[in-house]
Amino acid sequence: MGFPREDVADVEVAVSEAVTNSVEHGAGSGGAPEVVVKCRALGDLLVVEIEDEGLAESLPPCAEASAAQERGRGVLMMRALMDECENCRTENGIMVRMTKQKAGAGQRSSL
Repeated sequence: MGFPREDVADVEVAVSEAVTNSVEHGAGSGGAPEVVVKCRALGDLLVVEIEDEGLAESLPPCAEASAAQERGRGVLMMRALMDECENCRTENGIMVRMTKQKAGAGQRSSL
């Protein structure tokens, strides 16, 4: 898609945070988490979906994290690095959908 290097780094960090959260918190009743990552391009828009078998209803709300905290900033980072970051409950668990518009590509298309 030709994203600038900085945007690629942002996507890598955001996806890594989402997958880490799914592995740590998204285990279903079987104990070992199954995490599915899907990526697709819609023109100049990258869409990444991460789904797990978690029992939670949604991601935790973003609260201000202090520099002293070692954990708890992943969702905040995902929302800061991507253009959109939303989540919903599916029949399997929690699905996080993040989007990143290629710089200079104009308006985002709605999903």
